[in-house]
Amino acid sequence: MPHSNPLVDLQFSYLPHRDHIHERPAGTRFAFCSKQHLLCIQLYARFYCLGFGVLVLRLKISVFCLLFAGIFLLASAVLQQLFFVELFGYKKDHFSTSSGYILLRENELFEQPDMSVQVSITPRGNPEPFEKSAGIYTAYSSEIQEWLKHYSYSVFDFAANTLSLGGSGKDPMSFLARNRDFFISQELPDKNGRIRLNPPRGVSVLLQIPGPAMVEVVRITPMAGLFMWLPLIVGLLLITLGLIVYVWSKFKSKRNPYGRRSTYISGYTKRRPLRHFFTFIICLPLVAGTSIACGSDKDNISSLELLREMHAHKIAKRVVETLHVADSRLSDPQSAMAGTALRLRQAAYKVLRKNKNAKVDLPAFDTAASVRLILPENTKSWPRVLLLVIDSSDGPSGEKLPPLAVLLRQNNPLDNYLIEYLARLTPNIVLPKLPTAEDGSILVRPESKLLAVQPSDIIAKYRAMLNTAGSSKLFDQSADILASQIRSSRSAKQKSLAGNSIIIFRDRQSGQIGMTTANGGALVFVDMLELERVIPSGGYSIVPQSGGEVSLLSGIVSSLRGIETTYSSQLLFYIPTVGSNERIALLGFTRGIASAREVR
Repeated sequence: MPHSNPLVDLQFSYLPHRDHIHERPAGTRFAFCSKQHLLCIQLYARFYCLGFGVLVLRLKISVFCLLFAGIFLLASAVLQQLFFVELFGYKKDHFSTSSGYILLRENELFEQPDMSVQVSITPRGNPEPFEKSAGIYTAYSSEIQEWLKHYSYSVFDFAANTLSLGGSGKDPMSFLARNRDFFISQELPDKNGRIRLNPPRGVSVLLQIPGPAMVEVVRITPMAGLFMWLPLIVGLLLITLGLIVYVWSKFKSKRNPYGRRSTYISGYTKRRPLRHFFTFIICLPLVAGTSIACGSDKDNISSLELLREMHAHKIAKRVVETLHVADSRLSDPQSAMAGTALRLRQAAYKVLRKNKNAKVDLPAFDTAASVRLILPENTKSWPRVLLLVIDSSDGPSGEKLPPLAVLLRQNNPLDNYLIEYLARLTPNIVLPKLPTAEDGSILVRPESKLLAVQPSDIIAKYRAMLNTAGSSKLFDQSADILASQIRSSRSAKQKSLAGNSIIIFRDRQSGQIGMTTANGGALVFVDMLELERVIPSGGYSIVPQSGGEVSLLSGIVSSLRGIETTYSSQLLFYIPTVGSNERIALLGFTRGIASAREVR
């Protein structure tokens, strides 16, 4: 029996080059015609062994990746607490306190301009007092003393890790800081009394604590954030890499049950896509590290403009929510309004309480109102004003109404902002260019001669325009809806009297506030009072419309002496600079009956 060669004793289906061998029945052996065929089989066997070695190498790589991943994951917690904490800018301060105000100054809280801070309060004992009165508040560093000068408080020294007395005064728990417009933002406790806040850069932080508590302040730089998470990221990536290599080692080609065919034998040169995947895996730590170190642009910006926008949105939200509750109850709008705006609101409530179907112009804000424009007064003292343009609620038929321009005033740091002027903007009106929220605006003196008309004389000029038919060289009447309403209303009333009564109209200005625009002009809010007195003659009596505003406000059914009605209008004018080619424009208004009574 001839000697059997193990390299020749192979099944036909396993041979790489079938074209050079004559087909024989399965299980038979082959006699090669030349040495070239034997050389091919020898090369194939060697490459097969080489492929098995690569398989073992892949398994070893996956095992080592998983092993080192475990080491990195285990070391991450240790490194964060022992080495990377202080070395790369991770600082953690904590202290115990009893109660009162505690001030964290901006220059100590944010040692570096790119630091991110987290302040937390954890009660020790009963959390109920914390739910009622505790809070973390942020305020402008230049103004925080205006609040604290009335109360006793402590200051935390980060260098010495101690509390020191900052000032003496009233008990800080006698007046809650919650929902006060002085503060830019606030964070209130959860059901367990715990509070946590990430204050924006550029502010000081005030803590109001009603009882024993633990305060913790964590300050992190972007570099600390990178190195805190780097071991964990590397460990997770190594686990991923090890699993991928392990799966790759088990991968078999469909064309060869013993593994992928050698490109040397088959000439198959298809590109392997896994190389690009490993390139991505190698680059991923760099990308992740860069993302952690840099953060988003919004997080790195803490300009005065962003703080003022945040502050204005907080004020607007409180005012809108307060008015929404007052409108639903038809009472108590004084916590959000003052002056003429308050009197108009109270008169409208009085009418609606007597007749819910009465036609009353009651400007209301959208409950999810968005603030379209913010223009604060550029001042560091009180009182101060703030101009906002806020979305209006829909009309009675669901139609979209123009937004509302509101001017709010804050008399002192402890008081909230109150709406003094409220005007519905004219549809499709374009406001003049205004200063940014960071720059702010300056109040215009009533007797300013830098404008086309002095703000104190604007109503006198407007009344002259109302009494004169035709166009005006001083006022732009193309979008003036109020002028046409007043003219048509007065004309209709005079015709209805038919000589049986005398009607007298008087207009006067009761107040104004002006704010400068970017081009030197001014936005001027004005209160205009319209006194309408109807006196009967020839023994006739005045009978107001049944169910109307005059009848509901005055309670008069019939009068021989006459009725005096006061209409109050709040107007928003744009007054250009003196010598400008622009004309004065009425940008918006609200008008309603403030009072009605019998002539005395």
